[in-house]
Amino acid sequence: FLVIAPDHMAGGEYRTRDTHPLLSPLAGSEQTDYFSKNLVYASSTKPGTTDDYTYSTKVESVLSEPKRFRELYENVFRQRSSELAFILSGLPAFIKRRGVFTAGTSEGAMTVARFDDSKWKDFINGRMISAFNVEYCYFTPTEQAAKFGGDLSIPTLNFIGTHDQYFGAKESVAHGVAIGDGGYGSKDLEGNAFETMKVQGVERGLVVVLEDAKHDPTLTHDNIVRLLLEAFMSTPGHCHRLHSMWKYDPYLASLMRVEETITIGKQSISKIFIHKPETPKEFTLAQAACAKFTRRRSDTTYRLMKENEIAGKQETSQAMQYVQNILASLR
Repeated sequence: FLVIAPDHMAGGEYRTRDTHPLLSPLAGSEQTDYFSKNLVYASSTKPGTTDDYTYSTKVESVLSEPKRFRELYENVFRQRSSELAFILSGLPAFIKRRGVFTAGTSEGAMTVARFDDSKWKDFINGRMISAFNVEYCYFTPTEQAAKFGGDLSIPTLNFIGTHDQYFGAKESVAHGVAIGDGGYGSKDLEGNAFETMKVQGVERGLVVVLEDAKHDPTLTHDNIVRLLLEAFMSTPGHCHRLHSMWKYDPYLASLMRVEETITIGKQSISKIFIHKPETPKEFTLAQAACAKFTRRRSDTTYRLMKENEIAGKQETSQAMQYVQNILASLR
């Protein structure tokens, strides 16, 4: 799979950050933490720049100068979308024959969602939007900017946590800016892209809501995200049927709940809810499934033992009562 992601923060006129030096895979002393919150960037903002460039937006900052932040995020979108257009326009023929995916997280996801990809729709296999709700919020200066800007026939995946600090339905930056004095954005956020897909008529869409996940869903749902991306990129045109495929896997089926499906005309979209795995995040998929069902078998065994114990006591009591009745009749 080839994925093009306008996610970089290492350069740009409007947003930029310092990066760590590249790590050598041959240097055994350079160990990294897979679950580290940040392995790429060395700073939250480029030294010497203003708060405009920070990547941890505060509600108070936006409410104090909403016009400036509207302009900032619009400029960021224009720059990132121009970069994406440049890359797509320059792809060689053999790549176009195979097709590509566009993907983004947070700011990059906003770009992918708003980007007009209709010019390249013939070789864009799908778009993936992570940690962004595709709703009218502080990242989208106008209501029109909160809509999908590209071709609606391109299969679209959106996955986001219920507790995303920036774009969640409640107690998020987006919610705080919307309800604050002088703020902007919808006051009735859903916290995901399903309603936007439904209203606009996205033809093939899947929204996955991850229980308790924050802005980085891999910290709680790493195995699920990996399987989700694999499933979507393998058969993007059938993404709305993910629940029909995962139901045959006992572990995935145990975590999944279908919340809504819509099939009207050309439109087929689904929204599913994924419970937070009970196992430690460091567990592999096989370890998580084994732990869950080993415990389940243990619980079942315990329940059956208790039931058998109770039944045994009842039988013993009945037998004793039968003997007592016989003895009483002989007296």
